[in-house]
Amino acid sequence: MLLRVTKIWVINLERDKDRLKWMGRQFGAVAFERFSAYLPESIPTMMRERFVDGESGTPLLDGERACFASHLGVLERMAEEAREDEYWMVCEDDLEIESAFVERVQEIDWGKEAEIIRLNEFPKAPARWVKALAGGYELVEYSRTPNGAGAYLVSRAGAKKLLDQSWGVNVAFDVLLRWVWATGIRTRGVFPPPVKQDVFGVSSIDQGGQRRPVRRNYELRGKTAGSQWGKRLRYLAPLCFRFGPGLIFGWVRMKLGGVKRDREGRFILGLSKS
Repeated sequence: MLLRVTKIWVINLERDKDRLKWMGRQFGAVAFERFSAYLPESIPTMMRERFVDGESGTPLLDGERACFASHLGVLERMAEEAREDEYWMVCEDDLEIESAFVERVQEIDWGKEAEIIRLNEFPKAPARWVKALAGGYELVEYSRTPNGAGAYLVSRAGAKKLLDQSWGVNVAFDVLLRWVWATGIRTRGVFPPPVKQDVFGVSSIDQGGQRRPVRRNYELRGKTAGSQWGKRLRYLAPLCFRFGPGLIFGWVRMKLGGVKRDREGRFILGLSKS
């Protein structure tokens, strides 16, 4: 059974028509649908209940909530409408996308290796090769999931998991997307990443100032800090087994070389990179 991208969404505010035109140029003849992004004051009441208030934890900035809620809106649509054998592509509206990838994204058989496939950012730690994709891209497994939520592919199962975990939230959406140890979502990525995010330098939704530091007191649905570390260790143990000794050597090589992002594929384990 082939698992392909069947629908592409662009999250966009009604007022940001220029950004929508920009994304139209990125996709060219490839069809996409627009999801009307939320402003802080337009977040649905039921969705507001997902976020913590000032009394129960450090709240998100208003813009962070609106951005998070906009992604959740697409995921809710997917949980209701999508089939189990398809991926949806979810994009923000400030991306630069390689035309070669746009032309192939709906033709590639993405397989069952992942519930979310990240499309932006180079790995910041050694990654493991999973399989080759059309167009010279590779599917990789991260030992440390990169930042950003500019563009990703998500299966129906992944959408449901994200919705289930998005309660009592006081971290931004891209942080939750990165914390796979907490969500249990099988996450992979495309190397080299075909998407560059934040090309306009500032979010149109989140205009509330500089992001606060990540809240370390984040409690996933009532879990304690101790149980969070338990989740981390349970996640890391099989990861180290799959990566083997190459993970340690890769980390050492990156640190000694002062490499912050693996742009050359030198630390993608299992590939014959120089």
